[in-house]
Formats: sequence, structure tokens, C-alpha cells
Amino acid sequence: KKYGKYWPSKDMKKNAWITNPSIYKKADKNPVEFWGNLAKEGIAWESEWQKTYEEKLPYFKWFKGGELNFCVNALDRHLDSPNKPALIWVPEPTHEKPIILTYGELYQKVNKFANVLKGLGVKKGDAVSIYLPMVPEALIAMLACTRIGAIHSVVFSAFAPDALNARIQDCDARVLITADGYYRRGEKENLLKKAKKAVKGTKIKKVIVVSRLHKKKAYFGKYERFDYIMIGKSAYCPPEIMNSEDPMFILYTSGTTGKPKGVVHDTGGYAVQAY
Repeated sequence: KKYGKYWPSKDMKKNAWITNPSIYKKADKNPVEFWGNLAKEGIAWESEWQKTYEEKLPYFKWFKGGELNFCVNALDRHLDSPNKPALIWVPEPTHEKPIILTYGELYQKVNKFANVLKGLGVKKGDAVSIYLPMVPEALIAMLACTRIGAIHSVVFSAFAPDALNARIQDCDARVLITADGYYRRGEKENLLKKAKKAVKGTKIKKVIVVSRLHKKKAYFGKYERFDYIMIGKSAYCPPEIMNSEDPMFILYTSGTTGKPKGVVHDTGGYAVQAY
């Protein structure tokens, strides 16, 4: 009662695919046909693909020739139910109220932040580094990147400054999105201090800061607050149409045994897998 609980409905439990082992038998029988059918069933494509799967080692291509936008699939096609909750965030510390963003609200925030990124010169194919805790702004930033065709690189907020620095330099990011800090097991973590150390020697021109711990503090010049920088921005940003094989995000290995290696996830294949 103190924290609030959000349970799936009976229908959701009944229809959850994970409870039905037959899905694995269908996938094993003909994987290409299986994923091709799901792609047609659950994803909004701008244009359909010519070839479902192509394997030429070391490359694997899914839905070759298809075009789509991931953000459109995550948000736009749900706007017929704009008041339906899209995101429920239960924060730490526990005395703070949960934040519920509807599809309509999330759509506006994502579009505004997409226009922020475009205003900073971020374009299709550019990389944006995201160094955030589990806050709503992390999802807003990632979806904004997918809307304009930018590649997002999420770095775990517990990683040290040198780990962030290496990943920023590897993907040649010019924009970093971070936070002033966050709570972990009741203790305050100063994330901005680590971020400031990490951007030294990189090509980062702008650091956008989510204000979690010091909500009255303003940032100027190279550092700007996440909420402030969106003021006055249009609530609509036209989606960039992407090829299925265009990169959507980079997720780096831990780097415990050497230099971190960036694993590139493409747009169409990832969208269908997520569905």
C-alpha cells in the first residue's frame, strides 16, 4: 500500500506469449517465416521488405529493403488512446510520488527533445551518449534519437568516468545526456561529477543534465538542464524514415578484458524482436 503496485490485467496474463511454450516450436520449425509473420503482424512499415533474411558471414540482415521508424511504432500508432498510461515510474526515495506519463504526454516530450537534438546539429547516423539512471528522461532521450535517426549509446550510470570516456570517444558522440545525480539504496550518487570528468578530451559540445537532486540549480553554456532546454520547442518532429538495416543503438561490452566493443543493433530486426 505504501509504494503502490501495478499488476497486469487478467487478459494480459492469459495472452502473455511467455506462458505458451508452443511459440518456441513454431520459431524452431521455420525461423525466417516465423519472424517474417511477426513483422507483418506487429510492426508499422513505411515500405515492406524484399527479403526477410540474408546471411553472409559475418553479417546477418533482417527485412532487407524495408523502411520504418522505431519511434513511430512505439508512440505514434498508439495516439488513438492518448490518455492510456505509456510509462509508470516509481522513484527512489519512496516519499516521492510515482510519475505516470500517458502516450499523449510522452509523445509530446519525445518530439520536443527530438527537436532539441536537431537544434544541436544532431542528424541521422550521428551518435548520442546517454549516461542516466533509470528515470523517465532516459526513455524520452532514446526515443527522441530514434525519431531523428540518431544512434543512441546508453552507458550504465554506475560505470566510472574512464569507462564513459572510452565509449564517448569510440562512437564519436558530440552530445551527452546525463543527470546531476540519483538515489541508490537511500544514498545520493553524484553523477554529474563523473560526467564532467568523463567528457574531458572528447568532442562533446553539449551536456544536457536531468535535474534530480538539485531541482533549483541552473546550468549555463556547455551544460543545460533537460527540462529547460525543451522550453519553446515544437511538440512535433517529423520522423526520419530508416532502412531496416540502419543502426539504431550501440551497446558496449563491459570492457573487463580489454577495450569495450560496441555491438550495433539495427532498426527493423530489433523492432520485431522487441514486439
